[in-house]
Amino acid sequence: MLNYLQKNWEPAPAVLFLETFTGNAMHIMGRVSEKPDACSFAGRDLQTTDPFYPVLAALQIPMVSYADMACAMPALGRGSKSKNNVPFLYTYVSEADHHYGCGVHFIQAQSIHVFLHKLLHDSCIEGYQATLSTAAAEDAAMQQLQAQNLSQVERCQTDLQSFLSYLDHRGFPALVGPSSTWLFGADSRAKYGWIANWKPQGNQTGNQTDAPGLPQSPKRGAATHYAQFDDLPATDIVFIIHLKIGGVLVEYLSTYNNIGSASCQIEDLSGRIISPVSRLNGLWDKHMSMSSQATFFANMTQLARDSKGIAAFRPLLPKAVACRSSHVAREESLERRHFGGFCKHAPVSVVRLRMEGLRVSDAVRSTRSKDLLSTVADSAAAASASAAFGSAVTSSAVTSSAATVSDSTTTTSTNWPAQTTGTGGSVDAEAGACPPQAPESFLWGWDQACHLGATDEACEVFLASKMFPNVSHLLAVSTRVADRSYQPRVARLKLRLSQAAKEKRPFRIIVIGPSNTIGRGCSGHGRGNAKGLRWSDALQNLSNYTRSPLQMEVINEALGATTFYNIWSQQLGKHSKDSYVDLVAVDYTLTAADKLVNSRAVLAMLTYLQRWKPPPAVLFLETFTGNAIHIMGHVSEKPDACSFAGANLRTTDPLFPALAALQIPMVSYADVACDMPALGRSSASRSKVPFLYTYANEDAHHYGCGVHFIQAQSVHAFLHKLLRDSCIEGDQATLSGAAAEDAALQQLQANSLSQVERCQTELQSYMSYLDHRGFPALVGADSTWQFGADSRAKYGWIANWKPQGNETGNVTDAPRLPMRAKPVAATHYAQFDDLPATDIVFIIHLGIGGVLVEYLSTYNNIGSASCQVEDLSGRIISQVSRLNGLWDKHMSMSSQAVFFANMTQLARDSKGTAAFRCRSEGKKFKILSISTC
Repeated sequence: MLNYLQKNWEPAPAVLFLETFTGNAMHIMGRVSEKPDACSFAGRDLQTTDPFYPVLAALQIPMVSYADMACAMPALGRGSKSKNNVPFLYTYVSEADHHYGCGVHFIQAQSIHVFLHKLLHDSCIEGYQATLSTAAAEDAAMQQLQAQNLSQVERCQTDLQSFLSYLDHRGFPALVGPSSTWLFGADSRAKYGWIANWKPQGNQTGNQTDAPGLPQSPKRGAATHYAQFDDLPATDIVFIIHLKIGGVLVEYLSTYNNIGSASCQIEDLSGRIISPVSRLNGLWDKHMSMSSQATFFANMTQLARDSKGIAAFRPLLPKAVACRSSHVAREESLERRHFGGFCKHAPVSVVRLRMEGLRVSDAVRSTRSKDLLSTVADSAAAASASAAFGSAVTSSAVTSSAATVSDSTTTTSTNWPAQTTGTGGSVDAEAGACPPQAPESFLWGWDQACHLGATDEACEVFLASKMFPNVSHLLAVSTRVADRSYQPRVARLKLRLSQAAKEKRPFRIIVIGPSNTIGRGCSGHGRGNAKGLRWSDALQNLSNYTRSPLQMEVINEALGATTFYNIWSQQLGKHSKDSYVDLVAVDYTLTAADKLVNSRAVLAMLTYLQRWKPPPAVLFLETFTGNAIHIMGHVSEKPDACSFAGANLRTTDPLFPALAALQIPMVSYADVACDMPALGRSSASRSKVPFLYTYANEDAHHYGCGVHFIQAQSVHAFLHKLLRDSCIEGDQATLSGAAAEDAALQQLQANSLSQVERCQTELQSYMSYLDHRGFPALVGADSTWQFGADSRAKYGWIANWKPQGNETGNVTDAPRLPMRAKPVAATHYAQFDDLPATDIVFIIHLGIGGVLVEYLSTYNNIGSASCQVEDLSGRIISQVSRLNGLWDKHMSMSSQAVFFANMTQLARDSKGTAAFRCRSEGKKFKILSISTC
C-alpha cells in the first residue's frame, strides 16, 4: 500500500493506522473463564498480539491505539452489561459481540482529532521551513520502497485497472443465461454479490435488477451485447473485464458451512483458455465468514493485438475468466462478492463461473453394519484372504466365510499375538513367495478396537463401506490414486521395506505428532483394554500377525500440544545417530494451520533427513485440522467429511500442498471418511461426528480407538502393498527407482533454507523433560520458578505458579516421567549462585549460535518473560526478546522463539558453552524445551 501511494498519488498522502483488538482477542476477553484485561493486548504485548503493529514499528508508520487507551482505563467496579461482557468495548444488546457501540467510536474520533490537532500545533511552532525539511526526508525514505521488491500479485494490486463490485459506480455487470442458477443479491446485510444455487431466506434480498438500497445501482446485465454468450448454460456466469499486465483478483466468500467451490480460468472471447485453471473452495476451517482472494494471470501473448481498446468490445479475441463451482451433498451457494480489480488498460476479457452438478454423497446405508462388527470378531479372518480381499466382497461373503486364516490368530478383547521371531514370514522373491495381494491381518482385531463400551460409530460406518473388506478400494481412496495432480514418490519406501524383509529384521518406524498421536482419546481414562490400540501400537501389532511377511518396530515420539513446524527437529534429533531408521511417519494435521510455514518445515525436514545414513523414507498421515473437527461437530449446518477431503484438501489441509509439490506419500483418513456411508441416525459421539467417534469423557478432538485402528489398518495395507510390488518388480527395478528418487531429493540443498530452518537441521543439543539428559536449570534459593506439570504429563519450568488439584509442582526427580528430569545442573557455576527470584539460567552449548525456545501459548492466566543469550561472564551476546505467552487463539499450544548469538563475542576457550537467561515479569510463564545449534 505504501508503495502504491508513493507511486501513483501526487502528492502522496500520509498514512495513519487505528489499532483496536482482533476479533479473537475480543472473544477471549469476553468469554473465557479467567478473562485477560486490555493491558494483555496492549503496551509491549502489541508486538505479539497485534498482527499490524510489528510492521508499523518497522516502517515507522504513526498509529492511534485504542488498545493502549483501554489499558489505561480504570476497572468498571461492577458486572458489565455489555453484550460482549467487556466494558471498554461496550456493545449494544442487539449487536454482534465484536461490533462495539458509539462510545468506543467517539473516543476514537476524539483521539484522532486531538492527535491531528497536536501535529498542526507542532508544525506551526516549528515553522514552515522545518516542516518542509522533515517531510522531504520522510519522502526520500518512502521512495526507497521500490516496485521491484513486490511480488507479481502485489504489483497487480498497485496497478489496478478496474474494479467490479456492488459498491462501484459502474455497478457489477454480468452475463447469465435465461435459466441461470445465479442471482444478484445479498445473503447477509448489505453484502451484495453474485450467488449461485441460493434461495433467499427471510430478510435476504435476491435477484435485484437495480438494488435501490445500495449506495450505487449495480447493473444485472452488461451494457454491450455479446452474441456468443446468448445461450449460456444455467450454471454459467460471464464478466467482461479489461487487462493490462494480465492479472485478475477475485474476491469470494469463505465460510464454514453451506458453501461450495468453483474451478476458474481466463479465456479470450472465442473461448480459448489463456490462464491456469484453479479451483476456489469457499469452505474453510475457521469459525467465521470472511472474504478471500484468489489471483489469476493470463498469458497476454495469446491475446490478439487488436483486442486493445474499443475494438475489444467486438466479437474478436478478448478475454474471459471462467469459473465452475460444485456444491456438496445439499444445495450450497458460492458467492462472488466482487472481482477485486483487473490490472491496467487493454483487452476486453470475460469471466465465467460454471456450477458443476450436485454431488450426492454415497448413500450406502448398510443395515448389517452392527452385524459386521460382531461377525468380524467371531471369524477373525476370511478364507483365502489374498484372493478375497483383492476384489470387492459383500458383507455376506465375509459373514458366510467358514474357514479362518489360522487358529492361532483368533483375537479376544484383551490379547494381541506375541511378537513372532521366526523367519517363515520373510519375503523370498527368488522362491516366488511374494506377499499375498492383501494382508491376512485385515480382518483381525476389529472387535477389540470397536467395542470399548458402546459400539464405535467410526468402525460402524467403515465396516459398512465399500472399503471393507476390499483392501484395493481402501488403498485407492486413502492414497488418492484418482488424483492425477498428486504423484507421490514411493521408490525409497519400497527399497527400505525390501531391505528389512531380506535382512530378516523389523522395519523401523519413527512416529511424530501431537496429542492424538500419543493416543489421547484411545488409550487413556480407565480403558485398560485399550492398551496397544493407538494407531502406532496397532500397526506394530498387525505386523506381528503370525504369517505377516514383515514385522515392524514402531517408536512413538509424539508430544502433546505441539505443531509440526515448531518441534519436528527435536522429535527426530534423538534418532539421527541410530544405526537405521526406515520410515518417518508424520501425523500432524490436527494442529496444522499455516500453509506457508508448514511447507517450509516439510522442506527443511526432508533436507535434514537426507543427511541420515541411510536416509529414511517419509510418510504423512492426514486427518482433519482441529478447526475442521470443531466446525463439523458444532455449527448448525454441519459440512461432511468430503468438504475437507478430495479436491478440497488443497485448501483445507495446511500440509497437503507441500506433500503434492514435493511428491511425498500420504495415507489420508479424510478421504477414507469421505468414502464412508452416512450413519443413518444421530451420533452419540462426544464430537458429534460419527467418523471421528469420540468417547464421552474425552475432548472432542481426541477421537477414539476405532479411528486409530482404521488408520493402522490403512497404513499397514499400504506398506504391505509396496512390499509386494517391490517383490514382484525385482531388486534391480527397486534399486533403480530408489536411486532416481534419491537424486531428486539430493537437490534439496541447505542453501535454500532460512537461518532458522538451517538451525533446525543442525541441532547441537535438546533439553526437555523427555530427553534422557533431563532438563537442568539454575535458579536462586527463593526462585519463583518451579519444575512441574500444570497439565497432564506436560512438564516444564514454570514461573509464578501454584499447583492446583492434580498438577505436580517442584518435582526433584519426576519418577513418573519417561526419563528422569533433573531440576539442577550437574556442574556448579558459582557466578549464578545468587540469581534473583525472577531469573532462570540454562547452560547451553552452541554450534552456529542458535537457540530455539519452546514455550506455552494460551489464552488466559499467562504472562511474559524477557530472554537473552549471555556468555558465562554475564555479557549479553544476542538480541533481548520479550516472549508473550498470551495469544488470541482459544487453545493452548507450544510456540517457538529463536535467538542467535554473536559467536565472535564468545571466548575461544569457551568451547561453545554459554548461558540462556529468562526473567519472568510477575505472571505465570512456562518453558517447555530449549534446543541449540
